[in-house]
Formats: sequence, C-alpha cells, structure tokens
Amino acid sequence: MAGRWLPLGRRAAAALGGGAKDATMKACGGAWIEGMPTAGMASEASCAHSPGDADGATGRVYRNVGVERAEGKGGYAVLLDGRALKTPAGHQFVLPTYRLALAIAAEWEWQKGRSIWPITMPIHSLAATSIDMPKPRIRVIEDMLHFIHTDAVCCRVDPGELADKQAEMYNPLVSWVVDRFGVQLELSDTIFGAQQSESTVDVFHQYLQGLDAWHLTAADAMASSCKSLIIGLALLNDRVSLLEAIEISRLEEEFQIGAWGLVEGGHDLDIAETKVRLSSTKAFVRLLKS
Repeated sequence: MAGRWLPLGRRAAAALGGGAKDATMKACGGAWIEGMPTAGMASEASCAHSPGDADGATGRVYRNVGVERAEGKGGYAVLLDGRALKTPAGHQFVLPTYRLALAIAAEWEWQKGRSIWPITMPIHSLAATSIDMPKPRIRVIEDMLHFIHTDAVCCRVDPGELADKQAEMYNPLVSWVVDRFGVQLELSDTIFGAQQSESTVDVFHQYLQGLDAWHLTAADAMASSCKSLIIGLALLNDRVSLLEAIEISRLEEEFQIGAWGLVEGGHDLDIAETKVRLSSTKAFVRLLKS
C-alpha cells in the first residue's frame, strides 16, 4: 500500500470544516501503533495514562503522519512513521471515510514539541470509541433511554417567564418528535418528571438500535452533552443547528445566570465544555459523510 504523506495543513483544516482544530474534551486513553503505546483517545471506560503522565501528556515519538487506504478493510488507516494506528483495545483503526481519516491525522500532526495532549484529539476519541465500544452496545442504548423520562424538553416549570421560554424553544422539538418518530411525548411540570409510555420508549429503542456504531457513539455524546435525548437526536438529524442545540440545552442555566449572575470557574467551564463537546461531535458526524 502506498501511503499518502502530509503535511496536513490547509487540506486537513478544510476536512475538519474549521473550528474543530481547537476543540477539546475531557477524555484520555492510549492508541497503539503495532503494539507500541502512545498518546491517543478513548472513552472513559478505557482511560489509562502512561506512568508519570499526570498532566495527561506523553512524548511525541513520531515525525510523519499519513493516511492510506486500508486494503481489504473498506476504509482508511492513519499512519505514524509508516505504522498503522490501532485502538486502545487492539483493533485495527480503520475509518470509513477519507475525510475522517484526514481529520484524525490532523489531530496527530498538530501535536507540537515533545508532548502529545490527548484532550486535543476529540475526533480520534469518538472514532476509537466507535470501533472498540468499551461499553456494550445494549448498555449504551439503555443509558441513553434513561434521559427520556427526565428529558429537559419534557420537564417544564410552573407558569412564568421561564415556562414561556421553554415553550418557545421546546415545543417545536415536541412537534418534530411527532413527525419524525410518530409518538407524542408526555410533558410534566412536577418534580417527578414526565413518565413516557412503554410504546414511546420502544420507538426510541428501535431507532437507536438501528444506528451504526459511529452514529450511535455520536448520538450518545450529543445526548450526554445536552442532557437530553431529544435535543441530541435533533442535532444528529440536523433538525437544529449546533448553535441552536447549545442554546436550547442551556436554556434553564442561562436563565438562572441572568437572574443570579455567572459563577466563575463553574458556569463558564460548563458553557465551554458543552460548546466543545457538541462542536467536536457534530464535526465527527459531518466527517462520516463521504
């Protein structure tokens, strides 16, 4: 196989769609290059730093980054000094599209100096999780379905200014669920949340079951970041834009900030993390398209 060597520069930035270069998320783990551990990304379930790497950085031991077609595997491989990456679980790190492989290669190329910072490689993290599935698929789906009964879109407050804002932002998504999934969501303004019917839960279960590993990983990340299965799926399906998803998912907290002020080192970090995680995951989904 003839490798396609970079520098990645502008071509990689174009594949990432801009903005993703600076995306970071809290994740860690190890990728493997023909049995040699080096800094990479994985889910929290497989998180493990090398000894002495308390700051999350490990040494950069490669010079060249490349992308080539993985013969017989229907995808693309990322190469460091000619050696193909493997996942933390030891699987072949084969990406379904050239654009995704190029973006991940860019994350490796952008590591500067002698250190590799896993937190600056969110696209790699999502890809490795999609391949390894460190948490069983059935568990991922079950955990996502737990959101449905406490979903922000379905849980409202007593009548007032915030309730009006909730109706303005959430009701279009409730209507979208009816059109897209053929189910009517139960809404509630009590502390007990909105208990959805078994038939409604089953519809979402079947939908999630039908997603491939790549899109299921993305859906899980989006739902977790939004603390809402509905908002997460709306973003995954392009029903809302990235900025809209951020605004909708942060509605209640932003309302409280407006009333009581922003807590530095708390609210500001939450805002940054939500933006970074959602933008990274949206970029990941976009890169899955050939």
